Amino acid sequence: MLAAMPEQVLSAQSTGLKGRSFGRAILLLLGVLAVVIMAAAGLGFLAVRKAASIYHETKARVMGSETPLNATQKSAPPARPMALMQPCASLPVEQSAALRQQEAGALVPLVPGMVLDTIWVLYDADLETLTRVSSVANDEIKFTLSGPQARAENGHAIVEASKVIPVYPQCQADLASSHLLVTEGNPELSIPIPGATRISVSQQVYQELKNGGPFPFEYRHHFEPVGAGYSWLYDDRGEMQPDISGSYKFKVILNGQQTELPALHAKGLLKGMPTEIAVLDDAANPLLLDLEIPNLRFALRTTKITYPVAKKIETDLEQAGRTEIYGIYFDFDSAVIRAESEPVLQEIAEALAKNPGWQLSIQGHTDNLGGDAHNQALSARRAESVKKALIERYAIAPDRLTTAGLGASQPKAPNDTLEGRALNRRVELVKQG
Repeated sequence: MLAAMPEQVLSAQSTGLKGRSFGRAILLLLGVLAVVIMAAAGLGFLAVRKAASIYHETKARVMGSETPLNATQKSAPPARPMALMQPCASLPVEQSAALRQQEAGALVPLVPGMVLDTIWVLYDADLETLTRVSSVANDEIKFTLSGPQARAENGHAIVEASKVIPVYPQCQADLASSHLLVTEGNPELSIPIPGATRISVSQQVYQELKNGGPFPFEYRHHFEPVGAGYSWLYDDRGEMQPDISGSYKFKVILNGQQTELPALHAKGLLKGMPTEIAVLDDAANPLLLDLEIPNLRFALRTTKITYPVAKKIETDLEQAGRTEIYGIYFDFDSAVIRAESEPVLQEIAEALAKNPGWQLSIQGHTDNLGGDAHNQALSARRAESVKKALIERYAIAPDRLTTAGLGASQPKAPNDTLEGRALNRRVELVKQG
């Protein structure tokens, strides 16, 4: 019995050692699995973080702002230029003349003074950005861009004062076959981007939309000057496919009137992200009306378009005794009148000068964002700003003008859509007596 003890003890020790070895193996296996799971989670987190970075930085360039919405995630631009600065290619005189004639005769004429009012949706704010055609020449079209710069803070948009920024000229030659869209403005980079369109798609893209087949498309953004050229951070490429047979009706305010324009629609994937575009169904000027990336809650939507027409305000006042004006623009949540409003102010002044017996009530209207008391006060200040501009800039007698702020009390449409809010933000003139 005693002689057997060492063997029994050894057997017991051996069994214990085997058990502990098996336990360590199990623990090691579990550790490896944990590392794998954590690595996968980390990759997933990085992917989500990268998508969020793209979204926030894209939104930061509402007005070419140098401060992205999420500054900690901004990538550095390439050290060397990806393209050199160069002028637009020259077109033959006959071709350029025919192109300009076509543009001027479009459904929405591409002429100096045309203004596109585009809403950039940013968190809890609708940011109104104005793109104005300043000149149309043989080889290029020049634009100015104005609107608020913005940054994010605690999940909300912090909106700063509007600025007027020179925008890259559009090369006429690229309106033929470009598949590249550039919509941003950068005050440090006021040059053409050869191969790109700015406010429309090219004739080739338009025909591909009409034909109904898939076509390549590219949205490039975050441009930076680098040395003798420029670079960009994001190049979202992919393929689009028309998803609606023929044209459909796109609601927009055209020269102060709610209108339904014929539009073509396409969906696709740009850099793996679902993307939608809407384009005016007009070969002469296929304007970009809408760009959306639904997964990222990112959209650029044209809500108002104005272009020069003769004496509309005077005609409305003469025939109806009132007119609704959508061509007077204000800074975000402010009564400061933006420069693009000058043609309309001049037209009002000319109508008053031609009709010296007229007296007008200037009535301000807003959407319902911000609360009733705030909107009533804002609309009153805006009406006063219009009156002050007419008095100081055009020598209209003060006793011919009265003002009223009506806030959101007389909406033209529901305030639950971008289009409805755009329709409700207006100035009305009412003839008195």
